[in-house]
Amino acid sequence: MRLKTEQEKVKFIKDQASAWKDLGGKIKSVSDAENFLVNNTKNVIRAIQLRAEAMAIEQRNQKAYEDFFENDSRIVKQSKERHFKMGDAVDAKKWEAAGLTKPAAVDYGGVAVGEEEKMQKAQESLSQYVITSEAQLKQLNAYEHKLTVDARKKKQDENQKALDATLKQNEKWIQKVVKEQEDLAKKTPQIAVYPGAGAGPDEPKKTTKTTSKKEEEESLKGSLDALQKERATIQKYLEKGTQGKHGFKSVEEAQEKIRELDKQIEKTKFEI
Repeated sequence: MRLKTEQEKVKFIKDQASAWKDLGGKIKSVSDAENFLVNNTKNVIRAIQLRAEAMAIEQRNQKAYEDFFENDSRIVKQSKERHFKMGDAVDAKKWEAAGLTKPAAVDYGGVAVGEEEKMQKAQESLSQYVITSEAQLKQLNAYEHKLTVDARKKKQDENQKALDATLKQNEKWIQKVVKEQEDLAKKTPQIAVYPGAGAGPDEPKKTTKTTSKKEEEESLKGSLDALQKERATIQKYLEKGTQGKHGFKSVEEAQEKIRELDKQIEKTKFEI
């Protein structure tokens, strides 16, 4: 890469400042940047590549969450429960699976001798039974509700497992990237920052209060814990269907809030 003009050099410094920061390099001028590049070309290039890899992993996480919520929304919409009513004909297998007994044989009084037996056999071989009592109706609707809930939960569990598997794999990749970044930072010499750099000859050196790495890490962990607790709380609202009582106008609004929190959580994890 050849940077001809001063403007090109300055722009390159600004564009790649985050990569140099990962290496521990402190760039204060074009001269610093040129020296740093000459002495650490391979490491700088690798740092830029690692930065790109980390961003790609973050984007994969974001896509995984988007797919998860899209799939969950589709599962809920497609999970339509049937409600029986009096007089409905119900499949015999479902009737028996609901714990109902076969309807009693019909009284065929007045039917010619020999015909009654044939009609009773026909009744026993029916593939459907008709709901004739409130007890039957209640039991069938309860069974149908259980089937719907169980089927929906099974699909949601599969959706959650798919998300967890993706995040777990991405976590392994990001740990590998971070480890290599740390190793690069150890191998790459720090750029010397001269006292008063950038200040005039009569201007005193500016001092700033710095936060230790440990304090910063503890602060980030506290933020992460708060974000995760907030997400878990909203998720409970959604599962119980009480999001409306907690300031959300709709399920979609609550889900959107969770998506925002997920992005903040992933960003905070990466910073830690």
